[in-house]
Amino acid sequence: MRFRVLGPVEVLDADGELVQLGGQKQRALLGLLLASGGRVVSVSRIIDELWADDPPAKALVSVQSYVANLRRVLEPDRAARSAAKLLVTQPPGYSLAAESVDAVEFEQLLTAAHDVLPTDPGRARELFGTAAGLWRGEPYADLSATVPGLAAEAARLGELWLLATENRVRADLALGGHERLIGEIEQLVELHPLRETAWGLLSLALYRSQRQGEALDALRRARRVLAEELGADPGPELRRLEQAILDHDPSLEAAPLAPARSVSGSVDGFRPPAPAGLVGRDSHLTGLTEHLVNASAGRGVAILVTGEPGIGKTALARALTATAAAMGLKTGWGRCDGADGAPALWPFSQALAELLDHDSPGAAALAALTPGDGGSGTTDADTAAFQLAEGVSALLRSAGPILLVLDDLHRADGDTLRLVQRLGATLSGLPVVLLLTSRDAEADLTPEVGSVLADLARAGLVRMGLHGLDETEVRAFARLHHDADIPVEVAGALLERTNGNPFFVGELIRLLAEQRRLADPAAAGSLEVPDGVRDVVRQRISQLPAEVEPLLSAAAVSGVTFDGDLAEAVSGVRPTMR
Repeated sequence: MRFRVLGPVEVLDADGELVQLGGQKQRALLGLLLASGGRVVSVSRIIDELWADDPPAKALVSVQSYVANLRRVLEPDRAARSAAKLLVTQPPGYSLAAESVDAVEFEQLLTAAHDVLPTDPGRARELFGTAAGLWRGEPYADLSATVPGLAAEAARLGELWLLATENRVRADLALGGHERLIGEIEQLVELHPLRETAWGLLSLALYRSQRQGEALDALRRARRVLAEELGADPGPELRRLEQAILDHDPSLEAAPLAPARSVSGSVDGFRPPAPAGLVGRDSHLTGLTEHLVNASAGRGVAILVTGEPGIGKTALARALTATAAAMGLKTGWGRCDGADGAPALWPFSQALAELLDHDSPGAAALAALTPGDGGSGTTDADTAAFQLAEGVSALLRSAGPILLVLDDLHRADGDTLRLVQRLGATLSGLPVVLLLTSRDAEADLTPEVGSVLADLARAGLVRMGLHGLDETEVRAFARLHHDADIPVEVAGALLERTNGNPFFVGELIRLLAEQRRLADPAAAGSLEVPDGVRDVVRQRISQLPAEVEPLLSAAAVSGVTFDGDLAEAVSGVRPTMR
């Protein structure tokens, strides 16, 4: 079977004939499986993608029917009651073992072309041409308008197409085809006027065609478009190119440009593996990846991922970091640890360390104001904060696209919070996703953090709250970590004990596995609290006023909910506020 998604979704049989795939939702299910690249797509995500917030009462039955129908048309010679080999049941959902997919082949060709472009532009042009021949139109053209997950994948593939087009033009320029390329590149900048790489290629082609004035005019047009659309100046590559043209730099004639940084997936496409242990976050990761695609086009955003301790905020951030790296984005990671003695702005120092370059825009301001770097100390605090924010913005603009993660924002120092606050107002015009993680309990959020979040909300902050795993995901968690297919009853007992918190679920499963009682629902409900969970609870309680502990101890006897007056009477503690 040959699966094609670079255009409307199609399947060709061994004779090259189209396979009849059925109705729209059945085709959408196939599209989701293809976009997952062989990974399992959970039933809950399938239902969310196909019906959004209004699933029918028998949505699960419908999904099972679509799967059965697809199996019949994809494996028509399969014997009755024999196991399916292509569309496979893998709890908590299904996966597709597709060996021939045009999108995968497309990305493999692009990877090979990018690798040889610096040394063999002729071979690179041939490979880019073969990749272009696979393209029949907009990816998932018949499905992306109604299935959010496929819209994100279509956008990613579209970005790859543009990058491939730009790099194929680079190969042609290296081979001396500048004169015949001018018209094509003009069309490219007309359709995608915010792509600075395309403007640079147009200017270079004009310059090599002995049209220096028009080459400089193209750069002026680019500057005007960027200013009008983004309120931004051209990046360093265009500025260097303009100066090189004015200087008649011999390198413009003698050597092809280096390949552009590729915002692409790995050879396997948009399916970078999530970190081990990430369960139940497919839809969150898909939504976040859309923002990476937008940032690659210069439309940045701040995103706040919130939830209780152990819910998986950091794991999701690491999964997105892996995705960003596979797409070719730069990444930076800083953790707000609130430790005594940590220098101000330590999270940003960590996150920006790999981006700093003495020649980078903003580097001078950063070097002067970063603690320990020898600042003069003569600048007042407000001016210094403003200059630092401007320096960081300039650095991010020149180094993008970037994913910048600040983990545990609720522990951030005041200087870090002020810088986050100032950056938030500029992100929409930067090629940056600023991902913040924070606990969501009011007791964990200082007034300073609340003020910063309020300002970010006015600037377009995207909020994403994480909740506990459901019963199906608890079973998937057990299977992933302990290779154990626990019964539904055990998963239900674990869910009741933990409310689906992945950290707490993992600690209880570890104990059950050690005691060889993973199949015993009674054991799941009666286990003592694991030491790891006790440590977390003790640490949380230690942050509360001293009189609260006996009150909580009395309340805990009642379970998840309790009567406040009764807890007061039993503990002998009367809190000042309830």
